[in-house]
Amino acid sequence: MLPIVRYDDSGNIELYNNVEHLNIPQSVPTCGHFSIHGTYGIRRLQGRQNTAQYIEGLESVLLENSFQEQKPIPFVHDHHFVHNARVVKTWFDTHEEFDLLPWPQNFGDVMPMERLWSDVYLDLKNKSVFSVDQLWDEINVSFQDVCSKNNFLNDYVCGIPNKLKEIVEADGKLIK
Repeated sequence: MLPIVRYDDSGNIELYNNVEHLNIPQSVPTCGHFSIHGTYGIRRLQGRQNTAQYIEGLESVLLENSFQEQKPIPFVHDHHFVHNARVVKTWFDTHEEFDLLPWPQNFGDVMPMERLWSDVYLDLKNKSVFSVDQLWDEINVSFQDVCSKNNFLNDYVCGIPNKLKEIVEADGKLIK
């Protein structure tokens, strides 16, 4: 899921989950990434993300920040319809430096990026904003703060086996 963070008339920040709608008032659509190598970033999107924006992001982030010591570079994204579009699959087919790894359909609660957005939202929810630009600034600062924590990679990426174990113990139900 690509999060859309919005604020209400009182300045309260909330995560808007109904991403099928376009032009959500008082919102900032975003897209973020991070890697096991410690790089991370966030982009402000213009409207709802489409395949052209996603490929532009892949090219500006992945190709500019690819690491020479490991080829192919493993890559994971969720099952968002943009990520699975034919043109995106073709892009990965033509870029052999990336190994697009499969991700189970119903394991979003283990997906490191979902956990990152949850922590960003927790950091934001007690702040007040009154403009879209102020909201973007707060999202950006919170994203950078969460990603710069000491155990960030260990907690998000290396913790996946423990999360999978928790799911098995919970009989496949969603976990926190």
